[in-house]
Amino acid sequence: MSDSSASALALDPAGLRREARVVHDFLQVAMVPDPERAATHMAEDVTSTFTGGRVY
Repeated sequence: MSDSSASALALDPAGLRREARVVHDFLQVAMVPDPERAATHMAEDVTSTFTGGRVY
């Protein structure tokens, strides 16, 4: 991907493929303190393992 294409995608999330859009949207809501909204992007059975073996 050229630098100009990468810049265009970074500035215009509407131009992203569906899969990339899902990740983009999740990261947008995950970065603000709104865990309920972020959870709407996750499957019910998803678990996350963090440093020290903490699982959520």
